[in-house]
Amino acid sequence: MQIHIRPFKTSDATELQSAVLESVGHLSPWLDWATPRYLLGDARTWVDESRVLWANQTAYRWIITNEESRRILGSVEISQSSAGAGLMGYWLRRQVLGKGICTQAARAALDYVFQRGLFEQVDLYIDPLNAASLAVAQKLGAELQGERADGIIYRGAAKPALHWRVSAKSLSAQEGPTHNSRLSSPESVERLASECERADGVYEFKRSLKNARL
Repeated sequence: MQIHIRPFKTSDATELQSAVLESVGHLSPWLDWATPRYLLGDARTWVDESRVLWANQTAYRWIITNEESRRILGSVEISQSSAGAGLMGYWLRRQVLGKGICTQAARAALDYVFQRGLFEQVDLYIDPLNAASLAVAQKLGAELQGERADGIIYRGAAKPALHWRVSAKSLSAQEGPTHNSRLSSPESVERLASECERADGVYEFKRSLKNARL
């Protein structure tokens, strides 16, 4: 399946809600905002917040889409962390699991930030029981840094997480079919971001009630 990533548009909210509600079963053990009560208003808040964060260059959130149907397949995010590195998260909707899509999308996002010098390294904090997410990190060439006792906040409580780190060097050294996948180039992603801003304007920031990492 050919995919690409792009910034959020205001028109994405309805499809985003649909993707989340379809995927509650496999997302909710890891993401506390993925519940049957995920409302259209929650999706709109997330989209609006994503656009403001992108404009402020504090977080880059992309929609993962199918090039043919343009359906939302999931999302990937790289944001600034307190340590100055990037912080990555990702998720996929249920119907496209097991196809390598998350690895392709995450690699495209990493290419974007590394080629622009936005971050020298990107960290991932993953629940030790989340085998699917751990597999993505390994396919990206991420290196295990150890375990952090409070690496994840889930339903208000700190949980241990495995700390992984990926750099431009480790990403390029990781060979595989995803490296040559036909995804949006950094230039086309930047152009899409500009088009989104011109078409929809910049929205006043409203802190999301669903402010967990993707």
